[in-house]
Amino acid sequence: MIEQSSDSVCCPECQAQIPVAAIRCPACRAVMVSRVDRTINDEVTDKHDRNEFEIPRPYTGAVPPTPSPDEVFPGMWRYDLILIILVAIFGVGLSISLYQFDRATELQNWSNECASAFAKVDEQNPYWRVVPSSIAPRANVVYVVQQGAAIAVVMKEIVRRMKLDELEAFHISPGEWDHTQLRSLRGANGTGGTWLVVEGQNSELRLTLSVSYYLPGQSQLASFVFRRQVGILTLVLPRVLHIALVAGLALILRAFLVDRYRRKRRRAFALYEADRTRRIFQLQSIVDECRRLLEHGDLKAADEKLGALLCVWPLFREGLELRQRLSAPSGENNVISGRTGLLLYLRVVGTPYAYQAPSGARQVFVGRQRRKLAGNNMEGNDFVIRVPGIDQKSLRISRQHFEINRIDEEFFVIDRSTAGTKL
Repeated sequence: MIEQSSDSVCCPECQAQIPVAAIRCPACRAVMVSRVDRTINDEVTDKHDRNEFEIPRPYTGAVPPTPSPDEVFPGMWRYDLILIILVAIFGVGLSISLYQFDRATELQNWSNECASAFAKVDEQNPYWRVVPSSIAPRANVVYVVQQGAAIAVVMKEIVRRMKLDELEAFHISPGEWDHTQLRSLRGANGTGGTWLVVEGQNSELRLTLSVSYYLPGQSQLASFVFRRQVGILTLVLPRVLHIALVAGLALILRAFLVDRYRRKRRRAFALYEADRTRRIFQLQSIVDECRRLLEHGDLKAADEKLGALLCVWPLFREGLELRQRLSAPSGENNVISGRTGLLLYLRVVGTPYAYQAPSGARQVFVGRQRRKLAGNNMEGNDFVIRVPGIDQKSLRISRQHFEINRIDEEFFVIDRSTAGTKL
C-alpha cells in the first residue's frame, strides 16, 4: 500500500505521489479534475457569476428521467380510494333517491286488477280459460307464500275482494308446492267444491303474484289464471345502471386528472430539455470562442472564459482539453487521460443501410442530397437516405433532413426538414 502524506496525493491513473496543489501528474500527465475545479473556483469566484450558465438537472435518483406513458402522479391510491368512497356514497344514494320501487303499491294494484278480472265472467276475458255458468261463493284456499308478511296480507285481501269465503285454508311453503299436491289435497278433502290457489313471492330479486281458480272436478287445468311478475330488470337493474353511471363519471374524472398530470410532466420535461439544450449549446459556443482565441494567441482571454465555463461544468470534456492545452508545455500531446471517444452509428430500420460517423466527428448531416466533392460541404449530407426505385417517396425526405451535433458526451438532433422528424 502506498502511503499518502498530508502534502501529497496519489494519481488515480498511475498511483504516483504528486503534490496536493498539482493540477497534472508529472509522470502520466493526467489532469487532476478535482484540483482543476478547485483552482478555477478560487480564480473566478470574484469575477464571474456562477449561475450565469447553470444547467438544471432534475429527475435524478428513483424518479425516471423521462415521463412514462403509464405514469401516474404520486399518491394516486389515495385518490382512487376517495373515488371509490364517493362512488359508493353518491351511487347508492342516487339510485335510492331517483329510483324507488314501491312494492306495496304494486301489490295493491295487482290485487285490484285481479279482483276486477275475476268479477268479469266473460268469454272475451283473457283470464277466464273456462267460463263457468256461475261462481260458487265458497272455496278451499291454498296459500303458497315466500318471504314477506306484506304479500301475505295482500293475498288475504285478494280472496276477500274476489268475494269468496274460505271453506278451509292451507298454508304451504313454495318448496313443497306443486300441482300433484293439489290433487292429493282434493282427494283428501273430496273432489267436490272449488279451489283457489294464491301464490306470492317477495324477494330482493323478484316480486310475483299468481291466482288460480279451479272448478269442481278440475285438478290440472285452472278455469281462471291471473299472473303478474316483476323481475331483476325492474328491481335491480336501474340501481345498477345509476351506480355504473356514477362509477363511469368517476373513471372519466380519474382519466382526466391522470392525463392532465402526464401532460404537465411532459410539458415540464420538454421545457427542461429545451432549456438544458440551449445552455449546453451556449457552453459549446464558449468553447468554440476559446478555440478561436487560442488560434489568435489570446491566452489570457481564453483562460478567463474557460474558467467561467468549468466553474459551472467542471467535467465538460472539451473545456478540460482546452484547459490542459493552456497549461501544458508547447509540443506535448494534450489528451485527457482515461477518456474514450464515443462512436455514432446510424441504421435505417428494416434495411441494410447504415452509417458510422468518423471518430471525433462533431456534426453529422442526414438527408437525400449527396455531397458534391467540389462544392460546399454544408450543402450535402454525410448519410444519404433515399427510397430505392420510388422517387415520390424519396422526395418526402428533405435535402438536408436533420443534423446530429455531439457536445461533450451527448448527441443532439436538430430538425431541418419541412415535414418533421420523429425519433
